[in-house]
Amino acid sequence: DAIRQARKHVYLTTPYFLPDHRLQRVLVLAAKRGVDVRILIPAQGDHNVVEIGSESYFEFLLSKGIQIFRYLPSMIHSKTAVIDNDWAMVGTMNLDNISLRYNFESAIITGNSLCVDELRGHFMHDLKVSKEVHLHEWKKRSRLRKFKELLVWPIRKFL
Repeated sequence: DAIRQARKHVYLTTPYFLPDHRLQRVLVLAAKRGVDVRILIPAQGDHNVVEIGSESYFEFLLSKGIQIFRYLPSMIHSKTAVIDNDWAMVGTMNLDNISLRYNFESAIITGNSLCVDELRGHFMHDLKVSKEVHLHEWKKRSRLRKFKELLVWPIRKFL
């Protein structure tokens, strides 16, 4: 609901990004409304199949105006959301089907401006040590990489 109501920005940090259809839809609709949608994920994940599954969403999301950044220093394990200047979440919830549907995850949601500002500041700091994925570069990825995405495609909802 917070993403649906966003007017300025949606900043998400997650180590595992495998959005279900509903989350993809609200992110795309937000971007179409002119909302600055940025997703921060690790450059190198700790589960190869999950990473390939995550990458299988990139071309679609990038083509819809969503920005994807890969955190370079290490495996980022933060799970945060900052929406506009008045809503933030930090917790244990990954943006994948297992976390969203089956795991007992928890999160703290706040409208406290100091907390929202601090989480947005952390997000912006992390972007400085991240590399943006650009659509024109992503389309040039190897055939092997594309083939791996096709292999993982049928099982993405189980990752």
